[in-house]
Amino acid sequence: MIKNLIFDLDGTLIDSSHDIVRTLKLAYEKALGLKNLELTGFPPGASLGELITVLTPNLSKTDQERVIEIFKQIYDSGSFPQTRLFPGVYEMLLELKGLNFNLFIATNKRLAPTRMILKKLNIELFKDIATFDLIPGSPLSKPEFLKHLLTKWEMDINQTIMIGDTVQDMVAGRYNGLKTVAVFSGYEDPEVLAKSSPDYKLDHIADLSNLVKLWSQG
Repeated sequence: MIKNLIFDLDGTLIDSSHDIVRTLKLAYEKALGLKNLELTGFPPGASLGELITVLTPNLSKTDQERVIEIFKQIYDSGSFPQTRLFPGVYEMLLELKGLNFNLFIATNKRLAPTRMILKKLNIELFKDIATFDLIPGSPLSKPEFLKHLLTKWEMDINQTIMIGDTVQDMVAGRYNGLKTVAVFSGYEDPEVLAKSSPDYKLDHIADLSNLVKLWSQG
C-alpha cells in the first residue's frame, strides 16, 4: 500500500517560470548592467546556480555570485505575482490529504521562497519539504536531499512514490529505490521524459487522482 507521495514543485504542482524569468532579467541588469538578455534553453529542474551557469557560461564566479545574490533579494521580497497552481492541483491535494496520504515536497527551489509560495497559494498541506539548500553551505543534489527526506521520516521505499516533471526527478526517485510518476505537462520535453522510463505516466498532474484509489488499496 502506498502511503507517502513526494512531489517536485516547479513544473509539477506550480508554474513559476514567468516570475523566474522576470527576476533573472532584473538581476542581470542590476548586477551587471546587462539588458534585454534572451533567456532561453533553461535546463528543466535546475537550481538557481545551474540556471545562471547555463545561461551565461562565460561569467566569472564573482559575477555569477552577484547575479545570484540580487536574484534572491528580488525574488524573496516579491509576491510571486505570476506563479500559479496548475489546474486541479488544489483539489487533488485536498483529496490526497483526505485519503490519509503523507505529502512531501522535494525541490531544487530554495527553502525560503518555497515556503512563501506554498503559503501564498494556500497549499501548506505538506508534512515536510526537502530542498537543495537543506544543509547551509553544502548544496545537495536531488538524489541526496531526497534520501535525506526518506531517512528523516523512516519511509518505506515500497510505500513511497516520487512525482515530477523532469528526467532529474525520475533519476532521483530511482536512485533511492522509489517508483516514479512522470507528469508530461511540465517543463521537460515530453519525448525526453518518456525515455526516462517512469513507472507511471500522466498527461496532467490532476490526473494523479485516477491512481489514488489503486494506491490506497495496495
